[in-house]
Amino acid sequence: KKLKQEFDVLLTTYETAKASLDTLMKIDFMGIVADESQKLRSIRSGNTKAALKLASKIPFRTIMSGTVTLGDPRHLFAQMKFLCFALTPENYTNFCKKFLKVSPYNRHIVLGFRNMNTLNKRLMSVSKVKTKEECLDLPERVIIDVPVKMNAETKRSYNELVTAYETEIEGEL
Repeated sequence: KKLKQEFDVLLTTYETAKASLDTLMKIDFMGIVADESQKLRSIRSGNTKAALKLASKIPFRTIMSGTVTLGDPRHLFAQMKFLCFALTPENYTNFCKKFLKVSPYNRHIVLGFRNMNTLNKRLMSVSKVKTKEECLDLPERVIIDVPVKMNAETKRSYNELVTAYETEIEGEL
């Protein structure tokens, strides 16, 4: 009932959009912004399918992300599809074939990535990356040292822990 009224902006969650997709598809939106776009990582999720269907009829689309999802190219497929269908001319299977190295014995085991320069060009053609400092007017960082008094036994224990940690890290390197 509320959606039949005129609004300049409609805010909703992914779950509500998925549940109300048929109603939302009837509205002529001028644009859509997907915040927390890491929720669009899985091409098989209901939220992603609903977002892609809704995006298919809206001319202006943008995404914002609170979490960087650059670890695995598969996580970018749905986000790129949401932004611009032309960014991913391949279907999901061919996208994976193009950008993933999989085990010859099990296609679910990813051994590495390839053609990342191609993927990077696609992303940079539509991306604008900003740090939080560029987006927010934050005060300068101030480091405050708080001295903590320790007795001899606590100092000895602390030094042993730090030495053990440093030895462990050096062993990994």
